Order: sequence, then structure tokens, then C-alpha cells
Amino acid sequence: TVIRTITNNVLLHFINCKVSNTCGSATTTADKGILMIGGTPTSTLSATGTLNTGTQTITLSSTSGKGWNLVANPFASNITWSTVQAVSTNVDATVYLYDPNTTAYASYNATTTSQTGTGQSNVIENGAGFFVHVTTPGSAASLSVTEAAKTSSAPAASLMGVQTSSNKSIIKLSLSKQGDQYADEVVLRWGGGFAATDNFDGKYDAYDLGRATGPDLSVIGNDKTQYSIFHGSELKNSSDENRTVQLGIKNMTEGTYQIGIQLQSPIANGNKAYLYDSYTGTYTLIDDNTSNYNFITTADLKSQSSTRFSVVMNAKQVASIINDNSTLPVILLNNPSTGNNFTLYSKNNYNQLQWQVIDGGGRVMQTGQINSVLKGSTHQINAGNTATGHYFIKLSGDGNALPVLKAVKN
Repeated sequence: TVIRTITNNVLLHFINCKVSNTCGSATTTADKGILMIGGTPTSTLSATGTLNTGTQTITLSSTSGKGWNLVANPFASNITWSTVQAVSTNVDATVYLYDPNTTAYASYNATTTSQTGTGQSNVIENGAGFFVHVTTPGSAASLSVTEAAKTSSAPAASLMGVQTSSNKSIIKLSLSKQGDQYADEVVLRWGGGFAATDNFDGKYDAYDLGRATGPDLSVIGNDKTQYSIFHGSELKNSSDENRTVQLGIKNMTEGTYQIGIQLQSPIANGNKAYLYDSYTGTYTLIDDNTSNYNFITTADLKSQSSTRFSVVMNAKQVASIINDNSTLPVILLNNPSTGNNFTLYSKNNYNQLQWQVIDGGGRVMQTGQINSVLKGSTHQINAGNTATGHYFIKLSGDGNALPVLKAVKN
């Protein structure tokens, strides 16, 4: 008899029923993944039966659900996914685990040891249910869980642990809204000795399975596939490399957000990767000195665009923009303006940001003050009913003079 107290909405294989005040007995098998839903915050489950030993073959459905299968670790032992996947038939190299805390799916790729999500790794815990994908839907597929897959290693976190990678050219990005406890993650990587293409490769990549609540981050491939782990082809030398990888964002509302940036391994062949914000026109170098990028979304739907962000390699047009704006603590967005309003974008925090609109003759046309300015925030200033032409915006942040901005009013 096995007795466990669990939190609801966790993938397990012990019992197949919806948790309520009382949940009766049910018959299932140890290789079936079950999602416990509803009921009280915790539930006590008991299961009886003979513990499995020897090779366990789990036949996968490949004709329905586009090849997705919810299965479970059939042993009363932790197992290593790489061992299982290596001897299985027609199964992608990535295992997926639903995380009820983040309402997203963690993923781990056995070939490249890339992982996304809280507590994901090569180790699948005793009692954990997980998702796998058939490489060629419509063809025979099965998992082979052997005694050799058993491990005494324990995951570093609940259900699955964390494993780092030492391969080259690996970036991990995360997206969260201010106040969120959990973020959604993606991994981008290139080459590293693997024969990956820029389209989906079941051996190297992982699908993004979405998120029930909270901001959702993905990589959008040229094939329109949404990735949680994107493994592209080998990078060229920096003098020849200029590719762009589109990011996708969903479930956005008005508010302050952060993209966490982690360079897990240096970018190969002298390349430099930048996070590009098309709404603000800002390029942020991804290196060991950069940990995050803060931004806001407003009622302007362009600020919530699903294609607002991308990762850019060495594009020549990047250099000129960076040279123009990299040292400016505040920049203009809608310049030239199409009306009386200009939009300021702040790269720093200020208690007070004072501004003046000055014409070409040095006359002050409008003045104002913005309080509690946050890094990554935008603010509109009104130039008044001034004539079309060229103006200067003089700025002062917390009493310190800032670079003057050139503005054009159409």
C-alpha cells in the first residue's frame, strides 16, 4: 500500500478520479499519467498492487491528439529520461512536465540537456506523470523503461530538478509581470556540435505548450512553430552572421514586466546577441553583465504586440541605433510626432523627471514634471499648440541635467 498526501493539480499515476470531499476507489496502472484536479488544497491517496520490476513497455498513441501522450514513471524509483528515450521507439527527445504553480510546462531535452521551467531536469521522480510526443504521428511508438533507467539521484526540486549545461551559445529568457512569483521560460541555442536545423527537430527542440494564466513566452520559428527550447543551426562568423529569431508573448495586460536574461554559455564565433524591443527601438546586449530588461505595456495595443521582441545577431543596422541611443538615459519613441504629444522612454528610475520643450530660437514653449519614473516606463509630454518644425527637449532627472533630445513635430 502506498499513501501520499499531495497538492491538487499535480501529475501523478496513483488514481484516476476527480478529487472531491470523498474520492472512491479506482483501478488504473502505474504507467498512466493522471491529473488530479479540484477538491481541497491537499488530498490523501492510497494505492495497492505489486511493484513493477523489469523492462516496462508503454505503448503510445500516435493517431490521436497529434501524437501527445500523458504517461507516468512505472517504477517505485526515480528514473533518468535520457536512458528511457535512448531505447524507445519513435519518441521526441523532450519530456514535458506540467507545473501547477506556474500553470506552464517545464521541458527537458535529452540530446542537448537543455531545460525550461521550474525544477526540470533529466531525473523523473517516482510517481510523476509527464507528457511525451511521438516523432511521426501515425507510426508505431513506445517507451521502454528499463531497470537501467533507475537512479538513486534525487531531483533538486519537487518532481524534477535542475541541471546546467556547458555547451556553447545558450541563452535563457524568462517573462514575468511585476508581482509574479513565477516566470515563463524559453531557451535559445545554436550549434554546439549538434546537427540541428532552423526548423523543428524532434531530437533537439521542444514545443511551447502554452500557459493557463500569466504572461506566456515562446520562440516563433520560421516554420511558425512555437518553441520552448529552440535549437538553431551553427552560427557563422560574426562578420557574416545577421539572423533574427522572433519571440512571442501572450496573455499581456497593462502593467510593468520584466524579461530575465541569462547567458548560460558564450555565443560562438565572436557573435553578439541582442534583445530587441521593437516598440521602444531598444537593443540590449545579452552578456554576463545583463540580468534583465524592464518594460511596460499600456492601452496602446502595439505595446502588447505578440511580436514585440526578438533576438538579433550582429545586424549592421543595430550598430548605428545602439551608437545613437546606448548612452541616452531617456529616449523619444514617436519621433517625428503626429500631434502635440511626444513619448519619453526612461532607461533609469527617477523620483522626478523635469522636462522643457524649447524651439529653435531657444524659447521655452512648454514645461512639466513627471514623478516616480520607473526604468522601462513610457510617459507622454505635451508640446502644446506649437507649429510644426524642429524642437529640443531639455531634461533633468533628480536635479541632474540629462542629454537634450532632438524632436520633430509634424
